[in-house]
Amino acid sequence: YETEQWELLHSFLEATRIFLHRNTLLDRQRQSQMQKFIAFTMKIARLESFEKEKLQKLKNELPPAAGILHRDWIQERIEEKLIG
Repeated sequence: YETEQWELLHSFLEATRIFLHRNTLLDRQRQSQMQKFIAFTMKIARLESFEKEKLQKLKNELPPAAGILHRDWIQERIEEKLIG
């Protein structure tokens, strides 16, 4: 994400999503947290800075910290796009 290599990011996130879907060893809570992280990261990457309403809606949809991995990081990325 930080390097703005969007195709590489999308490919990595999609591969990770498939891995999580197929992996039966991870507990359900961790799997859910990771899936939400992937989904939000993909949404952030697709949105442009001028889409303020969509970014604000996405920020409001963020689950509590226990429901998603790296919530603070995601929130920071959304706020960066809202500012810039």
